[in-house]
Amino acid sequence: MLDPMRRLRAQLIDMLTEAAEQQQYTLPHPRIGASLVHDFLQLLEAPPKRGRSSRVALQSRTLSHDWLHRHILCIRCPDQAFYLDAIKGYLQQRAIAPLALQALIANETDDPYAIALYRPGMDHSRNIMFIALHVSATLVPDRNALVSDLGAVLRAVDISVYDFEAMSDRLRLAAEALAAERPEDAALLHWMLDNKYLMFGLRHGTKRLGVLRDRRTVSRVAGTILGEMDKLLPATGPGLEWLPLPTSHQHLYSPAMLEVVRINWRGETGTDSMIMIGHFSRSARYTNASQTPMLEQHWKTLEEQPLLRQSTFYRRELRTLFDRMPKPALLSTWPTDWLVPLKAMADLTDDTTLIARY
Repeated sequence: MLDPMRRLRAQLIDMLTEAAEQQQYTLPHPRIGASLVHDFLQLLEAPPKRGRSSRVALQSRTLSHDWLHRHILCIRCPDQAFYLDAIKGYLQQRAIAPLALQALIANETDDPYAIALYRPGMDHSRNIMFIALHVSATLVPDRNALVSDLGAVLRAVDISVYDFEAMSDRLRLAAEALAAERPEDAALLHWMLDNKYLMFGLRHGTKRLGVLRDRRTVSRVAGTILGEMDKLLPATGPGLEWLPLPTSHQHLYSPAMLEVVRINWRGETGTDSMIMIGHFSRSARYTNASQTPMLEQHWKTLEEQPLLRQSTFYRRELRTLFDRMPKPALLSTWPTDWLVPLKAMADLTDDTTLIARY
């Protein structure tokens, strides 16, 4: 009878072989395959502790064959799209084209004293993902920097995923507090909470959630954003404020520009505020701006301008451009500020062009 570790090894090899057949990729060189099995077993033998910000683990090595060298990073994380999205976002930010990216979904036993691996179940929350990232050592000579960056990316995502429900609850309460005085802002906040916004972190007074709870990690993935948030001027009234900060363009893995949003409402002791960092989801970014809460009213304000009231051509052209403008840019400015630049784009008299492809 096979001992537990040999049985686990056989299970893992079978699942890797099956994954290769399902995903239609060629099985790696035996030496590479052996290293994958070894590193995945290491991630299973010493599983991360359960709880906040500890559900991810990473192993790395560099293999050489003749003049070819590659780094192999084996990652264990929950079976959620956010982790793989963040890894791919980081690679795109750094212009790193991996040699291969393999993913294996599995399920573990609930027995803390036994190590066993099973095929994934329908309850995705109980599944785990193993990711094998192969990167050319010629393209990325320093493996340590790559490992350090990806470790910070995985920690940042894990904290944000763990705190997602707590952040959502606070935003719902803020939306309810805004409903009386700023119904459009409240409607936009509810719309964002309907899977339209990716929240990385939230700060409300001394309470920090998501990536903002870990100063070291947030400094690694978002630079000096904490210091910039501390220097913001006090809120002047209730509503949502999109605040462009210098580090918004320097996030480590976000595929979209990082957005800093301040939500203000009137509390029992005066104006209360919370700050959220994140960005609109992909589906929300492609939703027409003129059909989005709050921005719909911005478009109606712009549509009342004499140029648009008098000209069918400009009303059509400017609406097309408005619909495709980045939502943070529209939300952080006054509606009428866009009349001149949008007309210049429609007239082709401005260097700026806005192109949408289907």
